[in-house]
Amino acid sequence: MDRLLIIESDKSVSREIQQILEQGNFKTVLCADYQEASLEIMKGDYFAAIVDMDPDNDEWQNTIRLISFRTIPVILFSDREYTAELREMLQEKNILEFISKNRKQSYDDLFYAVRRMELNREIKVLIVDDSPSARKISRYILEQTKFTVMEAGDGMEALGLIESNPDIRIVISDFEMPHMNGYELVKILREQYDKQHLSIIGISHPSTKASSATFLKSGANDFISKPYSPEEFYCRIITQAELLEAFTKVSNLNEQKNNLIGMVAHDIRVPLANIEMICNRLLDKSRDEFSDHIAKALSTISQSSGKMMAFLNDLLNITSLEKGTGKLFLKENSLTGLVAGRLDSIFYELAEKKQISLNLKSEELPPIRFDADRISQVVDNLISNAVKFTEPGGEIIINLKSKKGRVVFRIWDSGPGMNRYDKEHAFLEFQKLSAKPTGGETSTGLGLAICRKIVLLHRGRIWVESEPGQGAEFCFTLPAEQ
Repeated sequence: MDRLLIIESDKSVSREIQQILEQGNFKTVLCADYQEASLEIMKGDYFAAIVDMDPDNDEWQNTIRLISFRTIPVILFSDREYTAELREMLQEKNILEFISKNRKQSYDDLFYAVRRMELNREIKVLIVDDSPSARKISRYILEQTKFTVMEAGDGMEALGLIESNPDIRIVISDFEMPHMNGYELVKILREQYDKQHLSIIGISHPSTKASSATFLKSGANDFISKPYSPEEFYCRIITQAELLEAFTKVSNLNEQKNNLIGMVAHDIRVPLANIEMICNRLLDKSRDEFSDHIAKALSTISQSSGKMMAFLNDLLNITSLEKGTGKLFLKENSLTGLVAGRLDSIFYELAEKKQISLNLKSEELPPIRFDADRISQVVDNLISNAVKFTEPGGEIIINLKSKKGRVVFRIWDSGPGMNRYDKEHAFLEFQKLSAKPTGGETSTGLGLAICRKIVLLHRGRIWVESEPGQGAEFCFTLPAEQ
């Protein structure tokens, strides 16, 4: 258990601090004066020291020097105002944390400051700079606040360290370095790691060619100009650490949600399938055995259970894609052949029932690698939506083309079109848009979200082009090479 040293002359304040921190499983040692504190500091290691402020007292000055010599982080807990003069004094003494007692939530702030340092130990930071002295300064600030620190002298060395230490979460990179500058390093890292898993902070002197905008456009999360104050540096790092933790928390909650949905959907699907099967068997019997009322009730149960099965299948589909368990089985296929096959087996007949003209226009496309089952889901969803939202007597046109190393699928319908809100929300989960099916068909609000995830897994792109009253055109692309 980590030990915290509390140096506070007011016993009521020290007891309040002790009570709050011990709720967080921190062991506290109370000292009422600086002489007692100096003796306690020499007895053993402390995770941090929480100190009241009395800069005019020589014993206070000596105690702060002793704490600094033992490399114990200091958190000043004082009723003084945080002025420019005070800030300058704290920087001279390398004290990064100051918490005012006058704030209503001061004890909560104090607990968070200690808890923050505890969390910092779980975060590995890589400093990339060709200047040993610059690395030393950054390292001192980070280690004072309990981060785990690694160093690299240039971009090439940094890439090697990140490859062998995939748990590095924050990279702090200078611009001007031999072999590979900061921009180049950021670009390479962003191709491999997104901002949810790796935070990058650019650092440079105003006299160099580097600019904050260029660093940020290359993929950095933040930028700090040299020379920087230790306080600013620490605050910027903490902001990135908090964002990474928030991303991780959301990701974990999302995974728990997906697991729960998957479990519930699986448990419901089996009895629901049994209900549908029994209803269909009963309906297959001679209707003379049932009254019209019973036959109608059985038909309603069968249709309702069928709709529920479709919804559960979509739900399981999207949770599988989100969890990454839905792997792609890439094989050389013909997109033209796949689309033509789906039209022949399902959609020409559906369109004919609604007196909709359905046409396929296709260039001669090269075979490309894709997961036929997954892309069939996308094609089926887009065509069924076009049929669903097109009025009887309307028109649907499917175009397949090859363009700039990509195969392009476009399906236009003469339906009601989409407003701006609908276009912005079309590919989100559980969305019910303003257009209504023209034949009483149902929608789960998941189909287009599933399409988007499948296309993105193929490194493709999916979008919609539409204006109200002018129909809608849904498009997706697949790369010619996977």
